[in-house]
Order: sequence, then C-alpha cells, then structure tokens
Amino acid sequence: MPNLAKSCQTTPLEDSQSEPGAIDSKAGGPKPGDRNPGELKPNQQRALFARLEAPSVTATGRESGIGDRTIHRWLQ
Repeated sequence: MPNLAKSCQTTPLEDSQSEPGAIDSKAGGPKPGDRNPGELKPNQQRALFARLEAPSVTATGRESGIGDRTIHRWLQ
C-alpha cells in the first residue's frame, strides 16, 4: 500500500525570490499593455456613466456620443 501522507505533500516554490502573486512571463501570462478581460473600454465607461444619469438609452447615446444600437448591444 502506498504511503498517502508522502504523496499528498506539496513541494516549496522553486523561485522563492519572486513576489507573491507575480506572474511568470515564461508561463504565458499577461504581457505589459494587455487589457484586463473584465475592464471596460473608454467608450463603454463613458456610456456607463451617462446611463447612470440619463432617463433612457436614447438620452444615454446623446450624452455619450455613442449610438443607441451600440449601447443596446453592450447592455445585452
């Protein structure tokens, strides 16, 4: 019967000099300048802030300078 205690043990990190949470560039992580997938683009941010104040999507489009159809698509 195998020793389960030994097989469940973890090994220490090989590179103890890296900061916690740091992404290894060799691992294919994000590169400088990459956009966070959850981050809104500037036009989307502008429309979102306008939508918080505007009474309708049409008014949001007028205030933000973005078309109504685009805003409806983003809201979907």
